[in-house]
Amino acid sequence: MPLATIILDPPTTFLAGTIIALLGTKLIRKSGAVEVWKSAILAVIWSIVYGLAVGWMYFIRTDWMYVYLMDTSNVPLVPTYVAFVAIMMAFGLAGAVSVGHLVQNGRFWWAVGLTGMAVFTLVMIFVLTGPQYVLIGTTKEYWAGTARKLVEDPEAMRAINGITIGTIAGSLPILFFRIRDLRRA
Repeated sequence: MPLATIILDPPTTFLAGTIIALLGTKLIRKSGAVEVWKSAILAVIWSIVYGLAVGWMYFIRTDWMYVYLMDTSNVPLVPTYVAFVAIMMAFGLAGAVSVGHLVQNGRFWWAVGLTGMAVFTLVMIFVLTGPQYVLIGTTKEYWAGTARKLVEDPEAMRAINGITIGTIAGSLPILFFRIRDLRRA
């Protein structure tokens, strides 16, 4: 199920930041702020990789990315995309720094709770916008009831596959570095 839209992606990068920091709990407890910032940097890098991955859909199916809330035919794509990626970077940073700070100050379960709330937020966004995710077309087609099923659009499906591959490929090095650092601690 594709989950790439301008509404869902910033909270996704926030969640990724929280997870990256939680994975570094042992390191943060040992080295404090240095590891909090390392988590933050990794979260920003992941957010950039994710932003690049969803960029394909941003440019080929912009109305879908905007969850059919507006006709995007007059949206200046390059500047809004740059802003979109910057927002995702800020959210990833916020997730990692928030959880890292909580862990550093002995509030591990608060950090877990914040991560859980990020998951809850994503679930609720998906519940509220679920019908938009499974259809592809223009905003006019969506509201007219003529948008096709996403799986019927080969170009969109290639983009979804690219998003998945790009996100996984971008996640693996970050996971590798976190696990490597944990083994050294």
